[in-house]
Amino acid sequence: MTDRWSLDGVRNWKNRAKQRWILPATPSRGRLIRHGVARLWWAAELTYDGALNHALSKASDDQYAYTKWVFGVENRLLQLFDRSVGENSDVMWAVMDSMQREDGTGSSDAIADMGRDVLLEMSTRQLGLLNRTELAAVIDSLREKSVGSGSAAS
Repeated sequence: MTDRWSLDGVRNWKNRAKQRWILPATPSRGRLIRHGVARLWWAAELTYDGALNHALSKASDDQYAYTKWVFGVENRLLQLFDRSVGENSDVMWAVMDSMQREDGTGSSDAIADMGRDVLLEMSTRQLGLLNRTELAAVIDSLREKSVGSGSAAS
């Protein structure tokens, strides 16, 4: 915690301590993802693939493969868990499965574009009601659009 969010030399150290070190009695999703310890626990809990049901976990024979993938780029964590994408586990897994397959989606820009596009799609459709095949097709088409849009490719 002190290495990541040091209070030394910080002008508004009380605010940083409040945001990163102290969890409020009624935390929001945003506060849970910004809290130093809670973000580690929740991200690991939500990305754990105990039965190796998803491609990245199967390929590496690692139940924490998606946890490692999410923590590989900070924006993955924010796009999945600080936004409503992470509210529905089927949508979250579909996004992770789609994103980890594509080489061009590792950049922070590509992740932000994908997060934006999924949120826009969620504003007009109940993606969580689709079966897994339909959901994967929708998410894959959003990924292809995001990666091909220009900023993701740079």
